[in-house]
Amino acid sequence: MRTLAKVAVVGLLCGAVACAPPLPDGNQQGRCQGKCEPAQQGTTEAGLGPEWPADWTLLIFAANDDKDTRLVAAFDEDAEEIRQGLGGSALFRIMMQRDYADYQRDQRDVSRQSERFVVYREQQMHPARERAGEAGALLLGETDTSDPQVLEDFLVAGIRRFPARRYWVIVTGHGDGWHGIAHDATTKRAMSLDGLSTALRNASAVIANEIRATAGLDGAHLSRKIDVVQFDACRLGQAEVMASLADSADYMVASQEIVPNAGHPYSALRAVAQDHTRYEPKTIVREVVADYVRSYVEGVSTHDRAYVGQTVSAFAVDLRKSQPLVDAIGDFSRALLRDRPAGLSCLEAAAVDRAAAERAGLYLPEPGEGAGRVIGAADFSSDMVALFEVFAGNQLVASRFPASCQPRAEFAPTEVSLGLSNETRRAALRVLDIIGRPHIASKWAACGGSTLQYDGQYRQLSSFEARGAQLGDATIESPFVIEAHKVSSRGQRTLGMALFWGANPYDLTYRRDGKSALDAYLALPFERASSWSRVMDQCIQQALACRNWDTSQSADPCAYARQLP
Repeated sequence: MRTLAKVAVVGLLCGAVACAPPLPDGNQQGRCQGKCEPAQQGTTEAGLGPEWPADWTLLIFAANDDKDTRLVAAFDEDAEEIRQGLGGSALFRIMMQRDYADYQRDQRDVSRQSERFVVYREQQMHPARERAGEAGALLLGETDTSDPQVLEDFLVAGIRRFPARRYWVIVTGHGDGWHGIAHDATTKRAMSLDGLSTALRNASAVIANEIRATAGLDGAHLSRKIDVVQFDACRLGQAEVMASLADSADYMVASQEIVPNAGHPYSALRAVAQDHTRYEPKTIVREVVADYVRSYVEGVSTHDRAYVGQTVSAFAVDLRKSQPLVDAIGDFSRALLRDRPAGLSCLEAAAVDRAAAERAGLYLPEPGEGAGRVIGAADFSSDMVALFEVFAGNQLVASRFPASCQPRAEFAPTEVSLGLSNETRRAALRVLDIIGRPHIASKWAACGGSTLQYDGQYRQLSSFEARGAQLGDATIESPFVIEAHKVSSRGQRTLGMALFWGANPYDLTYRRDGKSALDAYLALPFERASSWSRVMDQCIQQALACRNWDTSQSADPCAYARQLP
């Protein structure tokens, strides 16, 4: 390694903060106290800028060992966009780790090794020799992107390499909600939600114990965790994911919908994170969510506008405020089980699912579609707000929306009653109160709460206000920061978060290699905290009985599958 040009050390970290420009609102937060001379504005031997802590460090983990050639090609374009459109500076550091597909070859016709590199001023630099101006990447050999330790090692290396006031982590690749992310085609495995949360939590511990112990990076206003975790992957926008990451980061950006291969518009992040580095994380996540959805309306940062018009949705939540929502969902499940100790039957679960889909304008597969095969976790999920609106109304199918658009208005007479007590209905209303979102169900948009933009193609929500007075706890705030949706012709997503709903229990209980999707779900922190699956326990037991049915018996436990509405 070349010797770096010497830079004055005395007052360096202090000077990086004290002599920095004021925040956009004039706040001088983060300044050193007392007299402090400015840090020497010397440069390294490669002319890479002053040696001072970054305002932001962006760490991108690209799980691209995949057989889907379209996804791999899309990330080739993303990597170029990150280099050219996002760049990197002394105050906005970028490090990336990327695995490659087996068919991607180097100049010797050998499968490409995994790489770790720094993006600095549109150049790709070796992370260990970046200050010496050496281009290229650190070669890691073949890595298993589904291994949480591989993710953790990368994050810890980036956190230590670029001490910063804020940390933003992006995980890209195939995603399957609470069932896993970062699939690796070589090992044929995906990273579990527990493994993901462990890697992020351990990385956050390095921020708390090492970075925040450094003078100039120890302000009370700075987080002791990763500031933002963003998933450039499909269907990570689920309540179960939120609950698993609550102690690992401050904010989560995700989608409950499919994310097109073009992914997020990384160049949009530059405008809000590099050009305005002192903005608070909450401000930036709002902009990133809105820019993602807008890009599929206007074609911003999408290759040849090929994906324009595709249905997309995204949201951001403040994970620090998520526990009251998880607690309220648990209270509801316990209340429902007092009404129905055995839980809901499969007929009832399917009817609830259809009623929620009707409210949210969602496509719902026909009963038995794809039965007997392994399907994704998202296929066992439904729109969270729509589910609780159904329970609050004590109904399966509503003949019309209430004349009044107030959340606590009584619903019109229904065709089928769930027979829930007022206590259970109030528990459902409490969940809706904590979310605190304006009602924008597609069929009743005239009730207000949101303004359509861009000729009705784009919707943005940011007015989440939990009803503290009604909850008897004025300190409760909604964890939601923003939702954004692109309206499709067939329907529209009306919420950025999904929740497990096992209306297809036969597939849910299908075992592969000795484990079913249900087994994975039962191990989640969200399930342990809320006992949510027990709401559908009768249906799950029906599915298990059907799978184990002895055809010599007279009773037919599979009859429910032929009666689904």
